Amino acid sequence: MKINGIEFSEIVDVYDIHGPHDREVEILGYDKNGVEYAAVAMESCGEIVEIYEDTIEKITMKSPDRILGDK
Repeated sequence: MKINGIEFSEIVDVYDIHGPHDREVEILGYDKNGVEYAAVAMESCGEIVEIYEDTIEKITMKSPDRILGDK
């Protein structure tokens, strides 16, 4: 699912289960420049049906000396 120019596709965690078919999940996605983002989404019957825009965060990887990806 694409939102705000970010293509989300990989579920990495399950936060809550709502009945037999619905789950609240953490999902990862990438923009056209390869920048990684995480967000909370709702999955129903194996498909992402909603991504909560106010939860979208840029992922930065930290090393001891600097934050990778930031210049």
